[in-house]
Amino acid sequence: VRLNAVIVAEAAAVRSGMTDTATELFSLHAGTKVMVEEQRNGHLKILFSKGKVGWVKIGEAVII
Repeated sequence: VRLNAVIVAEAAAVRSGMTDTATELFSLHAGTKVMVEEQRNGHLKILFSKGKVGWVKIGEAVII
């Protein structure tokens, strides 16, 4: 079951991995809806639009 989430941080860096040094793939702003594919180690693996997938910190997105 995929969950929906919304970005709550003013700007959330979506990264290729779960570390602060992982490559930033793109950035999302507050209010953006995403799908959650996985939750691990304080991060959410999110799916945004056509094939855009990456990790954000749990505090930057809230499951709705």
